[in-house]
Amino acid sequence: GYLVVVVLGLWVWAAFLWIRVSVAAAFEYVVALLVVSCPCALGLATPLALSVAQGRAARRRILIKGSEVFEKLAGSGRIWLDKTGTLTEGRLRLHSWEGERQIESMVAALERESTHPIAQSLVREIAERVGWEGLDRHQVSDIRHWQGGGISGLVDGRQVEIGSARRLEGIGWVWRDSLREQVRELAQRGWTPVVVGLDGEVVAVVGMGDKIRAEAKEAVESLRSLGWQVGILSGDHPAIVAGVGLDLGLRSEDCLGGLSPEEKLGIVRSGVPHQTVVMVGDGINDSAALASASVGIAVHGGAEASMNSAMVYLGEPGLVPLIDLVLGSRRTMKVVGRNLVASLFYNILA
Repeated sequence: GYLVVVVLGLWVWAAFLWIRVSVAAAFEYVVALLVVSCPCALGLATPLALSVAQGRAARRRILIKGSEVFEKLAGSGRIWLDKTGTLTEGRLRLHSWEGERQIESMVAALERESTHPIAQSLVREIAERVGWEGLDRHQVSDIRHWQGGGISGLVDGRQVEIGSARRLEGIGWVWRDSLREQVRELAQRGWTPVVVGLDGEVVAVVGMGDKIRAEAKEAVESLRSLGWQVGILSGDHPAIVAGVGLDLGLRSEDCLGGLSPEEKLGIVRSGVPHQTVVMVGDGINDSAALASASVGIAVHGGAEASMNSAMVYLGEPGLVPLIDLVLGSRRTMKVVGRNLVASLFYNILA
């Protein structure tokens, strides 16, 4: 923008100087000025560097929708990370089942309709016990996905609701005291409680455990060393999120759990004015926050909604591609700066 203003100013100045000699001379020198100053600086110095950077990123399976991503990630700001599937491996194991076990196959039959990592892990664990044919015998209908809450539907004509404790409390389903206590115990252990309701009553609480990615702590430290403020936004129980944050060396006030998609969106939007806010996630619960952030980054293995909402998709698992993206953005903007300086130098000579 500054270059355009300067060139136009010089154009007026040159025209004023040379028109006193002759109109032909003024025309010749003004055109020469425009030819020298504009095409390379505007047509090559920036777009070419950004195009090359996008191509190199794509070869590393980092897909970028807009070149403005490089400028935004080259500086610093706030990065919010989702927990499940982003900081953790997204491959949960079934550690405990409190309540009615005879409904296992009904739970798995309904959860087969969900793409969430917790649902997929639960289906896999139960199928190993009862066999896939045990799931196929159930009739599932009237399926509904609840953002931040789970899934519900009719299984063999009975209403089944699977999701977070917050979700089932919110719709007023009847709880057993022992199951409420189980939710608290699982959260204290750092496991994810999955609550199962049947025909208006909470009948089981399943404890799912997920392992933190091996490179997560190093990645968080690298982002912080690059000047980024790092935090966690998750729909999981606050105690679980706090435990993950502690393992990663994050402050407790930067690790927020028990959030609905709307609350994630509100936090992303409430950032400091003019500060770059980056959201990294993989689930449908993150899609609104991904779309609203300065840069939304969908990670490998995520839901299709998150990929559609994000400006960047990391095609390789883990957080190493995120570090590569940030470092690559800084290198790209340095190249752009060098190109503009070189362009300015020969423009001044001309």
